[in-house]
Amino acid sequence: MATELRGIFTVMQLSKLSDFEGQDATELIGFAGIPRSGGTIGPIQSKRLKDFFDYATAPSASLPPDLTYTKIRTVLEARAKAVEAAVLGSMTGDGTSVAPTSSDFKFKAPVCDLFTGEPEEFWGWWDSVLLAFGQSGISEALTDPEYHNKSDSAAKASSAGWYAIAKSLQGGHANWMSGEVSRHTNRKVANDFYKKLMKTFNTEENQAHFMVHAIDSLNEIKLDHTKQVHKFINDWKQIINRLNENKNQLATNREILRVFLLRALQSDAFEESRQFILRNPLKTIDDYLDHIRNRADSMRMLSGDPPIREDGDIVPGIIRRAESRTKTKGSDPPKWHIPFFPNGWKQALGRGPFKRLEEWRRAAHGTNKRPRDLEKEFDMKKVRNKSYDPNLDRKTKKARRGATETEEDETSQDGTTDSRSHKFRIRVLRRTTSPPEPNEPVLITDSGADQFLAGYIWRRLSTTGRLVELMGALAGRHSGTVLPVASVVGKLIDAAGKAWCAVANEVLHDTSPNQHESLLPPAQVRNAGNAVDDCPSDAKTTRGDFGTQCCVFGSGKEKHTLPLFFDGLKCYYRMEAITDDELSSLPRIVLTGDAEYEPTSRTTTRRMNTDEIDWKRTMAFPPDDVLKHTLEATTQLIP
Repeated sequence: MATELRGIFTVMQLSKLSDFEGQDATELIGFAGIPRSGGTIGPIQSKRLKDFFDYATAPSASLPPDLTYTKIRTVLEARAKAVEAAVLGSMTGDGTSVAPTSSDFKFKAPVCDLFTGEPEEFWGWWDSVLLAFGQSGISEALTDPEYHNKSDSAAKASSAGWYAIAKSLQGGHANWMSGEVSRHTNRKVANDFYKKLMKTFNTEENQAHFMVHAIDSLNEIKLDHTKQVHKFINDWKQIINRLNENKNQLATNREILRVFLLRALQSDAFEESRQFILRNPLKTIDDYLDHIRNRADSMRMLSGDPPIREDGDIVPGIIRRAESRTKTKGSDPPKWHIPFFPNGWKQALGRGPFKRLEEWRRAAHGTNKRPRDLEKEFDMKKVRNKSYDPNLDRKTKKARRGATETEEDETSQDGTTDSRSHKFRIRVLRRTTSPPEPNEPVLITDSGADQFLAGYIWRRLSTTGRLVELMGALAGRHSGTVLPVASVVGKLIDAAGKAWCAVANEVLHDTSPNQHESLLPPAQVRNAGNAVDDCPSDAKTTRGDFGTQCCVFGSGKEKHTLPLFFDGLKCYYRMEAITDDELSSLPRIVLTGDAEYEPTSRTTTRRMNTDEIDWKRTMAFPPDDVLKHTLEATTQLIP
């Protein structure tokens, strides 16, 4: 109680005896618990006032030293008697009291959040003030200038609201405001504080500051693998609601909000929502956010985890129905795609912990294991208890050869073995995807190919005018097929399920409907400054490291890493015909450069000029020496 009394004294700014005679004295009487009947101060109330007086007469206080406790007590008792007389005056002549009016009520003093005084944070704080006053049932005390004159209860409520706001400003940059409002109005009315706050913060300049603050907030909100969907949606809707309350035009500018929302969707798991936003430009922001939430719920149900509302609570009864539908339809949950760990982690974490992370990734990547199963499988206590037994019999060792086995020692960064560590034997199975259908268009990495071969699924952009005759068989056709050198574009889908607008230059374009496979030669890709690693992620390279199973296209900010599919035999990307809308909407990558490409050694193809190819086709592709002698003899007949 002493702390509360000191707080009231600080806010009231009492400096002389007359300050105890007005409304401040009434508030202090209520705080001390002085009964109005008789105006007598009891022992408990006296102790409370004594605590207040001890603080008021401290050297740091502003009360004069000659102001005694007896004087203050006398003034307060007189004030209590005056209040009692006012109450008795409202009774009838026969002693019966008048029924209280509907304006008399009980209320609880509001408790407001602290305000820093920063203009960009005002509207967020003001929302909490409105909620606090609404919960206390005195919201009209803020906006109604005559509210405090309606009744004694209304006056108390308005005064309590004034102190609640003043307390929330303590410690912030707007702490000066309570003293200024009190001096100018000489009363404690919540509406006076409301007017001062609106005059100070509800200006065009501050609204512009808030718009900049809202743009910064929208720019910082990202939905990646570390951001929870319900938190992401809640942050977005809070900013939009604030913009609407301020009647800011940004709240209704759908195009700008779409750009911010597309930029915020950084998780590949929400590629479907990103495409929904791009293909439906006339939908509302609420429609986009609902699609994101539904997408998140679908993924959680398929993975065995229940969906979550915006407030973070789990939606009851959903997971049981989702599991039954999954079992009925026979569909499998989506497979995990886990990015590669940066090489710098190995130095930061040490060789041992980094190897554990790599083993966990290989066990989870490309599978549909549930998170709880992975936690159980890689529990540290369980892993440490499975130490390697060097005395395994030959039969047991032979049975384990079907899986990849690694033995690692826990070592520190300087290469010494930790005395507390021991060997682990981790069983890592090969993680593969199902092979593509026989007629499914694919782009296969082929180190034996001389030049990029594009199948029928690619759209031709332009040709160079050069032609190449292929002497090897293609798609079951005879040798001698002639293909143009062109630039093509197609829709490429990587192992993460992300679609790309892939452009390839200096390719041999085969438009035959039987040519489903396209060949991606690593030599030509590297010639354009890109990188190819078609070693599977569960196999080791010549350096002893596990393969990354990916291609890297571009550089700098335009650098993109595309994981490859692997079906146990080959690494590849899936291909689809690209539409006009996808040409402009999908992110673009360049697979091969546009500089003229001539393989260093070409054994299955050779370059020919256009005239020779036309003559050879006309003559049913005779041997080269026959064509040469025929042309020489034929031209001699021309005068």
